[in-house]
Amino acid sequence: MKKKLILGGICVAIIAVVAFRIYSSTSGGSGDAMMAGGPPSGMSGGMGGGASSSSRAVEAMTIGTDEISSTFLYSGTAAPSSQVSIMAAGSAEVTAVYAEVGDTVTKGQVLFTLDTTDLYNSLKTTQASYEVSQLACDNAELTYQNNLILYTEGAISKTEMDQYEYQYKSAAANLNSLQVQLSVLNSSIADYSVKSTINGVITDRNIEVGATASMSSAAFTVMDLSTIKIEVGVSEQAINTIQIGDGAEVTITSLSYEPFIGEVVTASSGTNSSGTYDVIIALDNADAKIKSGMLASVSLIKEYVTETIVIPTSAIVTKDSVDCVFVLDGITAVQTPIVAGVESGEYSEIVSGLSIGDVMVNVGQSYLSDGETVNLLSLDGEDVEAPEMEMPLEGEMPEGMPEGEMPEGGAPEGAAPEAEKGE
Repeated sequence: MKKKLILGGICVAIIAVVAFRIYSSTSGGSGDAMMAGGPPSGMSGGMGGGASSSSRAVEAMTIGTDEISSTFLYSGTAAPSSQVSIMAAGSAEVTAVYAEVGDTVTKGQVLFTLDTTDLYNSLKTTQASYEVSQLACDNAELTYQNNLILYTEGAISKTEMDQYEYQYKSAAANLNSLQVQLSVLNSSIADYSVKSTINGVITDRNIEVGATASMSSAAFTVMDLSTIKIEVGVSEQAINTIQIGDGAEVTITSLSYEPFIGEVVTASSGTNSSGTYDVIIALDNADAKIKSGMLASVSLIKEYVTETIVIPTSAIVTKDSVDCVFVLDGITAVQTPIVAGVESGEYSEIVSGLSIGDVMVNVGQSYLSDGETVNLLSLDGEDVEAPEMEMPLEGEMPEGMPEGEMPEGGAPEGAAPEAEKGE
């Protein structure tokens, strides 16, 4: 009797396993997967549960509108809008210096002074000579006027009259010469207070009190950094697309990765020694953050479009020499020819082939075929949830399982028990 019960239990266990495998195969899943307690392969991340375990996994995006621009990229160096070298007006001893490197100065501000002793001595001498010459000129003029009356009355000859006229004109010329000398001396004395000729910042100083100033080397260098100029060399393919007044983005990574906005102020019509065309971009620098010599990357806008369909360039594939994308119709990938417009490298404008609201594959499209069923993992960056499946609880028999009497204590674990020896 005991042997019969054991054999009956073994039979019931075998029937249960066979029935469970039949149930698993008729419900579209793998029996082995069910026995392991997991969902059938291919359901996780699927769209609507219709994708099979062999469907290619993809990600997709919903088509909308955006703006896009194509640009030319160049490298340049920041330079001041203007730079001047301040020279000494004469060779004389420096008596005072009023500015240092880094100081902001204004046009007309005195930077240093020179010794004017010799100039003042010359001025005094010339002034005295001028006063004597003035008296001589006045006397010569009076003599000329008196003799002119005599000449008109015939009292003196023309030769005598010409002599008086000559003496007067010579005295007047000498007076004028001395007057010019006085003006030059006064101007030189004023120039010995050397001033900045522009608004700017002192970037170099080569002068000291007590030294003799040189007229051949710069005492100070002043740069106007309120506006920065960046000069780039543009190719012949690009020069005709650039106009004065065009905007430009300038990135100076030593300051910030956020671009500054500049404007094209010069576009050369002739090539330079390198065979390119000089284009100058002006950049506001009111806060003086940009220094002369900083390296800059310049992006010149070639084309700019707003409210247009823009997709990642990587989503475009070429099939039989035609640019295409894959648009999803449910879980079916439909190969769709497109025409691209403005390209910025990472993104492309699509001028035909796509409509707003289309769902396009943007990851996993490289090996798709037209009409292929896909397994959608995410849409617009959000995971797509797989449909939930009810799994049988541990120890529960699936619905429809044949009923049978189980041996006491439940079905044996592992392999079927061996029959008792000798029974």
